Amino acid sequence: MSASVINIPVVAIIAIIVAVILAFFTKRTKAGRNIYALGGNKESAWYSGINVKLHTLIVFIISGICAGIAGVVLLGRVGSAEPAAATGFETYAIAASIIGGTSFFGGKGKIFGVVMGGLIIGVINFGMNILSVSSNLQQVVMGALIIGSVALDRFVARKR
Repeated sequence: MSASVINIPVVAIIAIIVAVILAFFTKRTKAGRNIYALGGNKESAWYSGINVKLHTLIVFIISGICAGIAGVVLLGRVGSAEPAAATGFETYAIAASIIGGTSFFGGKGKIFGVVMGGLIIGVINFGMNILSVSSNLQQVVMGALIIGSVALDRFVARKR
């Protein structure tokens, strides 16, 4: 049984708080805009006067903080800590990002899109579990979703 506040799972509350903070950071701060520029084209960002090394470090720090939060949430759900406890979750994270509109090639994407991609992946994963789809086939489906989303992103980018 998972903990909840006002019938909202604590995991969802944590995810909403993290998403709001990251959305504010990326949209309303100079560092967030610089990180978008860095993701679009590292060399152009450098020529624009952005400290590429500093902002790359900031991205890794934010990534580490998010990984730490995810680890604590997983610890709360599973009840024990093990280095390989989340093996395979990276596929879901990549799929959520790509389906949410983040370009595989950088410089494009929104936090809200990633959240929506995560919800879509969650619904698909839940449906496959309800239908008793094997875990191997679930990985194939996630891989196909990633490939399809990247192909669609490239197709739309070429049309522009």
